[in-house]
Amino acid sequence: MNARWSLVLLLAVQVPSLAQKDNASTVPPIITAVTVIDAGEQLEIQGASFGSAPAVTLGTTPLKIVSSNANIITADVPAGLPAGSFLVTVTDSTTKQSTTFAVAYGKAGPTGPAGPEGPAGPKGAAGPTGPAGPQGVKGAVGLTGPAGPIGKTGLTGAAGQAGPAGPAGATGASGPAGPKGATGATGSTGPIGPTGLTGSAGPVGPIGPTGLTGATGPAGSAGPQGPPVTFIGAWNSDTFYAPGAAVSLNGTSYIAVFPNTGMNPATDVADSGGNWAVLAAQGLPGATGPTGPAGPQGIAGVAGSIGLTGATGPIGPMGLPGAAGPAGPAGVAGPAGPQGPPVSFVGNWNSEVFYAVGAVSVFSGTSYIALVPNVGVNPVTDVANSGGNWAVLAAAGAAGPAGLAGPQGVAGPAGPTGLTGATGPKGATGLTGLTGATGPAGPTGPVGAIGPAGATGATGLTGAVGPVGATGATGPAGPTGPAGPAGPNGITGPAGPSGLTGATGPAGSFISTSSIYTASWNNSGDAASGTLYFLSPNTTLNPTRENNSAIASTDQANFVVAPAGCTALALNVGANNYNTPAGDTTTVTVYQNSNPTAMTCTVSTSGNGASCSDNTDIFSVAGGDTLSLGYMESSNLPLMQITATLICQ
Repeated sequence: MNARWSLVLLLAVQVPSLAQKDNASTVPPIITAVTVIDAGEQLEIQGASFGSAPAVTLGTTPLKIVSSNANIITADVPAGLPAGSFLVTVTDSTTKQSTTFAVAYGKAGPTGPAGPEGPAGPKGAAGPTGPAGPQGVKGAVGLTGPAGPIGKTGLTGAAGQAGPAGPAGATGASGPAGPKGATGATGSTGPIGPTGLTGSAGPVGPIGPTGLTGATGPAGSAGPQGPPVTFIGAWNSDTFYAPGAAVSLNGTSYIAVFPNTGMNPATDVADSGGNWAVLAAQGLPGATGPTGPAGPQGIAGVAGSIGLTGATGPIGPMGLPGAAGPAGPAGVAGPAGPQGPPVSFVGNWNSEVFYAVGAVSVFSGTSYIALVPNVGVNPVTDVANSGGNWAVLAAAGAAGPAGLAGPQGVAGPAGPTGLTGATGPKGATGLTGLTGATGPAGPTGPVGAIGPAGATGATGLTGAVGPVGATGATGPAGPTGPAGPAGPNGITGPAGPSGLTGATGPAGSFISTSSIYTASWNNSGDAASGTLYFLSPNTTLNPTRENNSAIASTDQANFVVAPAGCTALALNVGANNYNTPAGDTTTVTVYQNSNPTAMTCTVSTSGNGASCSDNTDIFSVAGGDTLSLGYMESSNLPLMQITATLICQ
């Protein structure tokens, strides 16, 4: 059997060349994804700013480029490439700027076992008893009416009083086929794959790549990759929830947009509080099944000997309902959704906040992702007018309509009245008719369809190389296809079997304990030059004269608390002298537990925009440590807009 290969993508750090520092107006290449195509013989590299003539290397081996444009490069994989960890480098041959992306290349893991069969549906409610008619000769069998929509089978009505015995009537037409049985439970999670190899040691070398990922299951495909989340369990009012924490409440799952404790997710989303967003709404119940068809008319009694005219007998009991037909075949699973970009949850949309690429904002229960940097662009209006600044990340779900009740079966026609016999002795009383059998339980309604995949987000900023971690667990089973059409009428038979369990889905992506803090502020220039301010790494507030004396005091908290241990890998700073042009030097330094670290960045402007990065002064951060930014300008004349990103992986 041919081996199936997969390429594991890691969080990579963009390494700008010296040409980038000399010319800040050019944009270096950005890699967002690397995928194996053409049965493992080619790589497809996705991103932006690749230039007109890019060069690609895998480790130290140059690759032959098959085709390229500004966003996609296709290159041949070297023959006999072994499984392992590699660095993919893309260089713009014109600007000489390059970007490195860490990947791991290896074989797929085994498929997880199938899940158990789902439970049987509940017994349907009793249907109404048909009206009585006069006793007469047997009428012709009527045509079978069409089947109503799926619903619960009614209970058998009470038997009428006994009528005189008569010849056996013809067999009634079979009922319509029953709907497909309920889908079985999801298969159990597959085993954890092996841990990836650690990169070779160096003086300041990057963190090693993530380990090999298990293979995708043979059937249903996974939906689009959502934002990085950590599933905590059922919501608890006493638990602290960091951004990205996911909980469940009354069948709906929610994701924390801001750190909070005791904030009920359902109430917060209903009131547009902005602390929580819906991750997956509870599904609606299936539609009501059809009402069973009416039974055939009772048989006519045998004429007695001539005598006194007997009283008209009651109508015979209702016939048995037709049995359910076989289940329709399972539908074909849809294709896998595209890989989503890295995102940063900012909170409720604010017209005065600057949103960088990849920033996620909530508006009226729907979350949006920024495709390009913007300020004051309403995401709802922008998406409706195809403005291109925002895209929908997760729409607020709407409840579907309730299913219609099935119609009552049509009563059979009454037979004609028999001739009056001559006066004679009274005929013997007929035997009591048999009680009709109880109808089978109605089948469970079909599962609601899976909602459409969200739009692919814009390319996010290239992050730093992540640490080596364990392979993610096998993802959930793919959705079962829709029920097939009802089969033709047939003989009475047992209810259809339950549907087959969906195959195991693809392996889930690796989620590390990482944090990306983005701060954006404006210096109004009202303080003296050389003033040191202390700011939180995720602030959107401007510095004031009151927050430059201490990082933490009785009225200031200019810091964030690390939710878990991580490694501070990079500090990126952008500055723009947008008003009152003048020469200025901006310096930003990272503080840990109120002490300055060696990670610092200085950028000079004079009526223009510029940026700087520090990805060499790496340091470790323990869970509970405080992180703050120290900010200083050499001049108070120009008005500056500053954006800083701190990556802790």
